[in-house]
Amino acid sequence: MKRAKELEELFEDLSAVRHRMMPSRATSLKSSITPAQWAVLKIILHQTDVTVKKLAQQLGTSSSAATQLIETLVKSGYVLRKESALDRRSVLLELTPKSKKTIALFKKEIISKLETLFKILDDKEFAEYVALNKKIANRSQT
Repeated sequence: MKRAKELEELFEDLSAVRHRMMPSRATSLKSSITPAQWAVLKIILHQTDVTVKKLAQQLGTSSSAATQLIETLVKSGYVLRKESALDRRSVLLELTPKSKKTIALFKKEIISKLETLFKILDDKEFAEYVALNKKIANRSQT
């Protein structure tokens, strides 16, 4: 019973931390990009040879839904479609300099928020928190 209560508290605490990490609405670089579009940008950023089909699989959605997301990002200047050198029928997705800059600025803004958020911990506590967080994140992926 105690663990259930602690999990409930953890849920509330994680929500509060997430809220504090987000950039303010007035200065947010993220405001013009939806969470689903951010997911697309993140996949393209961290993987090579991303196609619509591969993207749809990663997102757990249909190819047509992925195509709609990509189309919006292309029109906004965040993603490029590029013909594959190996297979002319295959279209690869690539980040534009605009999207790379936006991602870098957003990351910088989030890191700044994290620095403020974690000032409450001393170096040892912070190292322990990071280690535990990595353990949870790596365990969650299996």
